Amino acid sequence: MYPVDPKHVGEKEELRVFNGQVRIFDGATLLGTFDARINYRERILRRLQVRVVKKDGTVRFRGKKYLVGLRHVRRRVEVMKRRDEVCVFLCGNREKVFKLRRKYRYHR
Repeated sequence: MYPVDPKHVGEKEELRVFNGQVRIFDGATLLGTFDARINYRERILRRLQVRVVKKDGTVRFRGKKYLVGLRHVRRRVEVMKRRDEVCVFLCGNREKVFKLRRKYRYHR
C-alpha cells in the first residue's frame, strides 16, 4: 500500500521498480516515488509522532535519544515504535531503525 492523491481512488495505476524505489505513474504522469524497503501500510495505519532534530543530530522519543545525523538538523522527522524497535522516517522517503534493548530483571 502506497499513499497517493485521493483523486486517483478506484483507478488503475502503473507501478515500476527502479533500484529499490517504487514509482507510481498515471499514464505519463509521475504520482510519487517511494523506497521499496519501507512498509507504507504500517506507516499509514499507525500513529506517527513528529519530532524536530536537535543541533547534535538527535531526536528524543519516549525518554531516550536517538542519533539521526547532523545532515537532518532542524528538520522534522516522524517517529514510531514498532514491536522491539523505533523507526525514524527521514526526508526523501528514507527510514532509520533502532533496536530496543530489553531490560532484564534478576530475581534472587
